[in-house]
Amino acid sequence: MKLYCHYCGAPTRGRNRVCDSLVCRERMLEDWRNTRIAIPHGFYTAAQFAKKAGLTRQAILQRCRKGKYPGTFQDSKSGRWYIPVDYLKKE
Repeated sequence: MKLYCHYCGAPTRGRNRVCDSLVCRERMLEDWRNTRIAIPHGFYTAAQFAKKAGLTRQAILQRCRKGKYPGTFQDSKSGRWYIPVDYLKKE
């Protein structure tokens, strides 16, 4: 199955979604930068929280799934967990 560039329609090599053109690669990077997920104000991601609390990311994720931190929520699109900043003071 032949794949074609998302931006200019030129054929791509291998499993690439964008051709080797510098212009198309720059457009792809700019699109990626513009669609990054913003962290809500007053929340940490599980990785940020783990680093500040001195725990592993896996331990924080387990606690989130068990409901240890009320007010914590999981983004349905990215799957990231967001923990309120207030819980860092309680740890």
